[in-house]
Amino acid sequence: MDLNLVRICALLHDIGKPMCWAKGDSFEKHIFYTRDIIERFLGSELALMAMRHHWGPGYDSDYHPKRDEEWIIGLADKIATGADRPERGRRVKVPPVKLSFPLSRGEIVHVSSSSDDLRNINADVEKKLKKVSNVIKGNLFDGYRALYDELERSLLVNIPADTRPPFNDHSLWDHLKMTAAFATCMCLECEHEGRFLGREFDNYEFALIGGDADRVSAYINRSLRLPDLRAGSEIVKKATDEVAGVISERLGPECVIFAGGGNFLALSPSFMADELMRELKSRFEKCTEGELGITVRKIVGSGMKFKEEFGGVWASLRGEVRVGKMKKLIKVPQPIVEGRLCDICGLRPATHEDPLRVLPYDARPRFERLCDACYKRRDMGRRMSKPTMLDELADEDGYVAVVRADGDDIGEIFTGERLSEYGKYSTPSRLAFFSRYVNEVCERELRDVASKYGCVIYAGGDDILAIIKGKYGFDCALQIRKRFEELMHGRVTISMGLVIIKKVFPIYVALEVAEQLLRNAKRQKGKGSIDFSVVYQVGVTKDDISFDSRMELRSKGLTHRPYKWAEFERFLDLLRLLRTGTATTQLRSVVRILSSSDSYRFERAELFVKSQMGRGLIDYETGMALLNDIRSGVILDVVSVFRRVG
Repeated sequence: MDLNLVRICALLHDIGKPMCWAKGDSFEKHIFYTRDIIERFLGSELALMAMRHHWGPGYDSDYHPKRDEEWIIGLADKIATGADRPERGRRVKVPPVKLSFPLSRGEIVHVSSSSDDLRNINADVEKKLKKVSNVIKGNLFDGYRALYDELERSLLVNIPADTRPPFNDHSLWDHLKMTAAFATCMCLECEHEGRFLGREFDNYEFALIGGDADRVSAYINRSLRLPDLRAGSEIVKKATDEVAGVISERLGPECVIFAGGGNFLALSPSFMADELMRELKSRFEKCTEGELGITVRKIVGSGMKFKEEFGGVWASLRGEVRVGKMKKLIKVPQPIVEGRLCDICGLRPATHEDPLRVLPYDARPRFERLCDACYKRRDMGRRMSKPTMLDELADEDGYVAVVRADGDDIGEIFTGERLSEYGKYSTPSRLAFFSRYVNEVCERELRDVASKYGCVIYAGGDDILAIIKGKYGFDCALQIRKRFEELMHGRVTISMGLVIIKKVFPIYVALEVAEQLLRNAKRQKGKGSIDFSVVYQVGVTKDDISFDSRMELRSKGLTHRPYKWAEFERFLDLLRLLRTGTATTQLRSVVRILSSSDSYRFERAELFVKSQMGRGLIDYETGMALLNDIRSGVILDVVSVFRRVG
């Protein structure tokens, strides 16, 4: 059995679907279109091997798998598909072919492709196949790598693997990739055993390997300097890419299910898992020079388990990684007693001075001292594109805002808890599609939104951290939320922590506060919330802005934070009225009363609104809204922000 031959055919086994659907033919006929396309570019042997991957009653027995390689591709196809897609079903009239959102019953369409679109997709694939055909004929390994790279950038990401709702919710590319991943692992296991292991799912054993960097936020946020923050994020990215590179080198790029932001998920033959895990951990920590560790764990299961219960396998792995992180002892290097210590980490001897940073210690200004590791990080950050100084991000009043956002309950989608609401399972192809989709939303779309206002420190997975001009903080937060939930079709929410500080304050204060505010928002019932603060003193602690502190103040009507997003929009509307000078006389009067130090200010504000309603100067609906804003603490929050940052 030739591994590269098998995975080339696995990557191409459904390549005929776009043209099959463009012509309105039945689902079962896609295998003939597959054979026709491959035969024209790669010859009849590969074409026949790729097309013979079904053995159900809808397919002629002449085209059932015959060779061992064909059985492996067929089994891998079914494992990647998962348990909830039926072999046969009601034929959907096509085109158009609709790629729907996973959290739907097929009615929420992400992309729709007409007959012309499908023909263009087919033409795009044929063009790429022609481009790599000579490479494949010359060397199967080089050909397989070239083919993978071409298909990954193809239009196959825009059409589903199945046209029948609700199973039209993951792309054909992600299905081809996961089929190739399982086929790769099965081939390697057969090679390891020295024989073909048979035609049953339970004859094969796989390992799902996951890794999560230890305290990655603390690592990135360790320094006070903007270049260090950006470089820290870049180091984590490079280390994660290094891990993906190891998996790609040892197994193949198709076995990397996800890699980003210090996290990765991969598929491996069970017999290779332990050795691979050790190498992944070693390479990651070497890339971060031992300053950032990573917890790596595995879950082993049969082909049938991966086919029927993939969400459960992922959930078990997630639990193992969490337990591993909790058990891990944090090794703190002992400070050097003799000599000068690094001003950043305080753990290693200082070997460099930064002439661009002067510290006024003991009334005798001196250059900031850094160890080798911190100096490399500083140098990397400065060589990156601007801005390199916090001053460059401040608005004209000297304020900057730190935005920290995170998607809500993404893990529940991967485990299948949310998918079960729509009658679906978490299958390998579906998980691969959704993890890629969420990552692209954050890396591209949300990064673009935040970049308009300032600097994105990192964006990936379902997280984003940005430092922007202070006056745009609230607007940027709202735009990030709207764009995220728009692309998630209203089925997934995002929570956020937002802090506004003066540029002269240490950035680590803002980073720690933003992290705590995000945790507060996450604890809100129903998620989809934002907590914010304007920090005007360096001595602020986490206890000052903890969730319990927030709840105590809310119970007294002294704040409404954290806000649900709809409530936050109401807060912004009131703040804009004051900022633009278009607030009504009544609203300005309420603000003036609540801004006083009078112990009866709440009662006075309410009496004022009620009297204005009685005199007909405020209509009933507006008056009740104002009373609710007074009692809930919304107007006090508006007053607080307006008085501090305008």
